[in-house]
Amino acid sequence: MRSFFSVSICLSVLVLAGCYTGAPMPMGRGYSSYDKEFKSAPAPKVHEIGYKYSGAYNKAVVEDMRYAARDLVERMDGKLSFSVDELYLKNPSHAAFYNSFDHLLREEMTRQGYLLTHSDTVDSVRVDFVAKKAPSCGDDEAHDGAYERMYLALAIGADDGIPSDFVGGFYEVPTYGYVNKGNIKIDVPSFCMTDIAEE
Repeated sequence: MRSFFSVSICLSVLVLAGCYTGAPMPMGRGYSSYDKEFKSAPAPKVHEIGYKYSGAYNKAVVEDMRYAARDLVERMDGKLSFSVDELYLKNPSHAAFYNSFDHLLREEMTRQGYLLTHSDTVDSVRVDFVAKKAPSCGDDEAHDGAYERMYLALAIGADDGIPSDFVGGFYEVPTYGYVNKGNIKIDVPSFCMTDIAEE
């Protein structure tokens, strides 16, 4: 009888050892049991930004937009003076062009001391970013690829698409991913200027 138990114990140990080195055990130990390369789910497709991404090129594009964002926020600050602390910045689209300006405008608004909210609250002032193609100034107008003359504006306190006030001007900026979005009603000045124009 003793030999039967000894043989049974030895066989059990061998079977368990075989399970340990072969097929996976009932308690999972991850991919170590499968001896295969880890297979992750495929990544979601990235959004197009209008150009082949590189850190240096992306930095240059963003810096070429920054001067316009800084100018708009400084001019808006002059209109709001000290009467507003919180701003709700409305991004009309998640295209590359609008996302870049959204990022830069938030940076500049924070630098000016504004608190940005995630929703339109009673204490906040809604600010909409508006971008429109500038009227053509003739055949001699130069364009550097995706860099175009645009009319950019910040609409303050818009209600049903009509702002209570706004600041805007003409800027030469990269237009990668630009599409005409938003329902804010602002008349783009019809005269041509090569520099920033007062609204």
